[in-house]
Amino acid sequence: MRGKAATLISYLVRIGAKYPTVYMAWVSTDDHPELAEEWGFTAIPATVAYKNGTKVDYFIGPQYLDEQVEQIIKKTL
Repeated sequence: MRGKAATLISYLVRIGAKYPTVYMAWVSTDDHPELAEEWGFTAIPATVAYKNGTKVDYFIGPQYLDEQVEQIIKKTL
């Protein structure tokens, strides 16, 4: 990962550390363009939150405020 995606990941990891029951994973659309197409991503970085297999929220683009990142994490609890 590079650029804005790498920056967003660092925010997710830092803030997500407060929530040990939350599982996080990253997919490179460079390595897996078919997933970006399947999931309908039109821009990156794209962040999707799931709870029990159901999408609960998403955002497109970097989110640099702790509150924005924490809000999407909390929706998965």
